[in-house]
Amino acid sequence: MPPISITWQSRIKNGELTITLNFATDEPNAEKALIFGKEQISAAIILYCRNHSIPLPRTSRKVIAKGKDTVTMMINMRWPPKKEE
Repeated sequence: MPPISITWQSRIKNGELTITLNFATDEPNAEKALIFGKEQISAAIILYCRNHSIPLPRTSRKVIAKGKDTVTMMINMRWPPKKEE
């Protein structure tokens, strides 16, 4: 298998966060790109948390945000929970 170089970039276009993974090999014109939207990014982060036993509250509001060199998931919980009247 030829060596592969992977680079990535995140950007916000039209208010939507995307991540692009670029795969480059030694073969000319063989560069390929995969673009992931917010649903795939969220699913990947949630799967990572599950695989590493990181608890995520089900009822929380989860927001994906772009950092300088990162993509993060922010979790917002109302505490104490709203009481039913």
